[in-house]
Amino acid sequence: MSAALKFAQARLSPPTFGQIGAEAALSLGKEYFDEVVKEYTQRRNFVVNELNKIPGVKCPMPGGAFYCIAELPIDDADKFCQWLLEKFEYYKQTVMLAPATGFYSTPR
Repeated sequence: MSAALKFAQARLSPPTFGQIGAEAALSLGKEYFDEVVKEYTQRRNFVVNELNKIPGVKCPMPGGAFYCIAELPIDDADKFCQWLLEKFEYYKQTVMLAPATGFYSTPR
């Protein structure tokens, strides 16, 4: 019972380091967060605009998130994302995507 309680408590509350980081973030000024929001917004807008230039790609501008979900002209998002990580390379770099298949209970 003690071990089960230990695991349950670990899953129900944020990790200690997360709590320490969140507390430290409270001491940062509004200016810091304004700059972070500005930077993330610019990055998101760039990605969405560039994706929409690719034939066959549809990527709506998110209404408040810093991430986007794009419709790509591929057969299997899970396999494509795995291929990107394992086989794709450009200037010795790769890219990681999360397939959106896990975000929805039923596909559209």
